[in-house]
Amino acid sequence: IWILLFKSLTNKEKLFVNLVIAGALFLTLLPLIAGLAHRPEGFFYTGTGFVGGADKMVYFSQIEEVRQGNFLIHNLYTSEPQTARLFSPVWLIVGLLAKISNLPTILAFHLSRLASGFVFLWLAYLFLSSIFKSIKWRKLSFVLVCFSSGLGFLFFGRLANTDQNYLYEHLSTDLWITEGNTFLTLMHSPLFILAQIFILIIFWWALFRLSGAGWMEILGIGLLTALLGIFHPYDLFIIFQVLGVWYLLKCL
Repeated sequence: IWILLFKSLTNKEKLFVNLVIAGALFLTLLPLIAGLAHRPEGFFYTGTGFVGGADKMVYFSQIEEVRQGNFLIHNLYTSEPQTARLFSPVWLIVGLLAKISNLPTILAFHLSRLASGFVFLWLAYLFLSSIFKSIKWRKLSFVLVCFSSGLGFLFFGRLANTDQNYLYEHLSTDLWITEGNTFLTLMHSPLFILAQIFILIIFWWALFRLSGAGWMEILGIGLLTALLGIFHPYDLFIIFQVLGVWYLLKCL
C-alpha cells in the first residue's frame, strides 16, 4: 500500500517532500555544527545538545559495547554491580553497522538518526496523502508536522539563568520534552524516530486495514507492537489508549 501511495504522487509533489525533509534534517544538524565550530581547544565535543543530552551518553555507551563484540549490554550509568543482560535491538543494529563500516560511534549515531528521520518523514507524508485528497492540504499538514512546535521561544529570554535544574522547572515543555513535537524527535535519536515509525504504521494499519485484515497480517502487526515494547515500552500506553478509545467510539 505504501508503494502504491508513493507511485500516485506527482513528480513535483515528490520533489517538494524531499526538499522539506532535507531542510528539516539540515536544521537538526545546526547545533552539531555549532558545537564543533565553537569547541574550546583541549576539549572534546560529544555531539549532543540540551535535548536529551544525558540519554545520548547512554546510547553512545551501548553502541560502543556492541562495537566491542557484545550482544547483550550493560547499563554503565549506574554504580550498582551488574552483568550484561540488556537487549537493545536499535543500538545493536547501529553498533553492528558502526563496527562493519568502521565509523566512529558518534558519526554512526547521527547518520542513523538522519536515515531514520528521512524514512519517517516520507511515511508521514504518505500517511497524510491517504487522508487528504487535496495536494495543498497534504503539503500544509506536512510542513506543520515537520516544523511546528509551541510558543516557548517567546519567553526564553525572560528566564533568570541557564542552570539545568532551573531550566527543567521553568522552561516551556515544547522546548525540551522530546516527543512533544516531531522536530525535537528528529533532533533526539534514531531510537525515538524508529518508535514514531512503528506508531505510525500501527495507527495506519488500524485506520485503513483492520476491518479486512487476515490472521497473518494481524500477527505481523502484533509482532511489530511487541518489538516496539522491547525498545520503547511506554509507547504501548499511547497506542492502546488512543486506539482503544477510537475503536470504542467507532463501535458506538
